[in-house]
Amino acid sequence: MSNASKRPSPIVPIAGVITGIATYVGVCITSGFAIVPTVDSVTNIGHGLSAPNRDVPYVAKAPVAHAGAGGAYATVCQSCHQADGKGLPGAFPPLAGSSWVTGDPETPVRIVLLGLSGEIEVNGTKFNAVMPPPVGITDEQIAEAVSHARTSFGNTASKIDAAFVKQVRGSLAGRTNPWSAAELAALRPAAGAAPAPAVAEGGGAAPAPTEPAPTTPAPATPN
Repeated sequence: MSNASKRPSPIVPIAGVITGIATYVGVCITSGFAIVPTVDSVTNIGHGLSAPNRDVPYVAKAPVAHAGAGGAYATVCQSCHQADGKGLPGAFPPLAGSSWVTGDPETPVRIVLLGLSGEIEVNGTKFNAVMPPPVGITDEQIAEAVSHARTSFGNTASKIDAAFVKQVRGSLAGRTNPWSAAELAALRPAAGAAPAPAVAEGGGAAPAPTEPAPTTPAPATPN
């Protein structure tokens, strides 16, 4: 047998390379990630946003279990907004000192009920991401989580109860899509007013999503 007959066929490694390239391209296309990342796609510099933090925890969409006082916040909110309420730079906005949380109590309840999508400015910093609504969370747990955020991290707003969450839920008018910051700003009621009706899906234009000025908090509910 000649030496030429003992050499491995080049077809096998070439076929492997072709298969690998095809798989890589297919995964990139189906996943939506750029095949060749650019500075803009990695840093969001072109959009005027803060640099994203890539080392953020994965938040599974699982039903929320009750865990006692403050437990709903720890289960639903803490992995993104952190135990100290300061969030993660470039990824998740802070709750500490944010008038989106400490102003009217309807706004944070609306966000937990339907989620938030798009650009929002918090404490002078812009964020642009999607916050999905927690799965399987009850009105009691929403009241617990929102009350914790409104009364912790240096925040001194009033607590809310499950009856208030139910009232806000009833104002949604069947809406299911996430809020934009502009819609939330337009819906902020005067102090002491009932929750405003939700903007219907596909509604008209709303004002720019700048952080609203704090409003007088609603009366606190008994502990």
